[in-house]
Amino acid sequence: MKTKIATFIAAILLTQTLLPSYVFADQASYKDGFGQKISSSKDQTLTAVLGAKVGQNFKTGSILLKPEFKLAAVCDLMQDGDNLNVSTGLNSYSVKTEQLEKFGIETGLKVLTALTDNVELSVSYDGQFRSDYYNHTASFSVKYCF
Repeated sequence: MKTKIATFIAAILLTQTLLPSYVFADQASYKDGFGQKISSSKDQTLTAVLGAKVGQNFKTGSILLKPEFKLAAVCDLMQDGDNLNVSTGLNSYSVKTEQLEKFGIETGLKVLTALTDNVELSVSYDGQFRSDYYNHTASFSVKYCF
């Protein structure tokens, strides 16, 4: 009985990330389904992301595997928080908006498989974690190159 041992071509790939991100959201005033007028708001957020991604390529037979893991620290350098003013025609009140915690963690895991020169499959997970806030994203993709 013969045992077949897969041959691996392995190289550890390390990528550092420093990413500034700026978001400006301008919401015009509107009336909701109950006829209440909601005031306009303008919000700005400036975020810095510092992290790293590590991956390694493995070739076994004709299949290429590319797993990756990423981890990053997130910090909101600037956050606007507006109070929304609501008017019903008879009454008016103010709604205080909540902001996310200033610091957070982002993490991700991805495995890409190159089945042939033309076909790639990938599965990934990304998570964002802050106090009282969690965002989980999973995806599956098939890519055909021609």
